[in-house]
Amino acid sequence: MKNRPKCKIDGCNNVATKIYNKKHKKQYYRSWCNKHYEIRRGIYKKKQLQRGASHYNLTIEEYKELNVMKCSLCGWDKTTCDIHRIMSGKMGGKYKKDNIIILCPNCHRLIHKGLIKI
Repeated sequence: MKNRPKCKIDGCNNVATKIYNKKHKKQYYRSWCNKHYEIRRGIYKKKQLQRGASHYNLTIEEYKELNVMKCSLCGWDKTTCDIHRIMSGKMGGKYKKDNIIILCPNCHRLIHKGLIKI
């Protein structure tokens, strides 16, 4: 197996993306890995939003709105918070606006351990 070139971004150890050129009928490698190529093209953030929104069955606008909110219990807002279902999935709870609460990682963990009740 041939050694594939590495991404040209300093500190990145990912392999460069392989591309097939239909016009010249040959394969070549980009200078960057797929992640850095998407970041450079502005695609990466859009794909992240689409994945997050589709995971929770929300629109992209609803998901963006939830990502900028503070923790509902303690008000923590240093980074993105978690989305927690009030009625669990085992009991038929869905990821809908009236069944979710925004929590910081600490409060989320405490709720799952049963130390905080909502």
